Amino acid sequence: MECFGLREEIVHCEEVPLPLIARAVGTPVFVHSSAAMRCQARALRAALAPLRDPLIAYALKATHWRGSSPASARPPMKWRPRSKAGFDSATLNVVPEAELFLQVAVRMGRTAPVALRFNPDVEPGSHAKISIGAAHNKFGIPIGDAPAACAPVGELPGLELQGVAIHIGSQLTSPAPLGTAFGRLGVMIERLCSERHAIRIADRGGGLGVRYDPSLPLLQSPAG
Repeated sequence: MECFGLREEIVHCEEVPLPLIARAVGTPVFVHSSAAMRCQARALRAALAPLRDPLIAYALKATHWRGSSPASARPPMKWRPRSKAGFDSATLNVVPEAELFLQVAVRMGRTAPVALRFNPDVEPGSHAKISIGAAHNKFGIPIGDAPAACAPVGELPGLELQGVAIHIGSQLTSPAPLGTAFGRLGVMIERLCSERHAIRIADRGGGLGVRYDPSLPLLQSPAG
């Protein structure tokens, strides 16, 4: 079944004509296909099968603009919702945020696992509005400052620095920028582990492009 397609000049979503939906609920309206989402999830899981127990997480902001689709995160989709938070890369001052988490953990009597987001300084080559991996972008701590950023967080009692994260942008149609970013992330993790940080989680972000033009391949070679 084609999840979205033209039939007699009318766009359909899973056999349902969009004008019918518009008449029933009004406009503007966001229409999502659970079949398409499941299909993409299965394809991604198959592609990551060689990895050991990869976590495929769903970014709630992708379909929750002003609460547009809360059903996307409900069963039977079986997503694990995940949100991300960045820190001010201009100051590298993550200690106040870490201390805030510490206060919450102490009140709850728990040790809180934390992760920090870093900027790998990789230009993804997509649209400027959705390219966020270069050094001039505001998201994430500069990757070269990883040891200095992790040291004070790792020393706070009640917190356990478990993970690191990067995200260079959206609608990426070439794997080359991702490979560069992942390589820099790996080098950073090796250094942090050598400094006795028990990094167990590496969130490599998302960004795989959508094939809006069926005549083009989804992912292009670095030369393309």
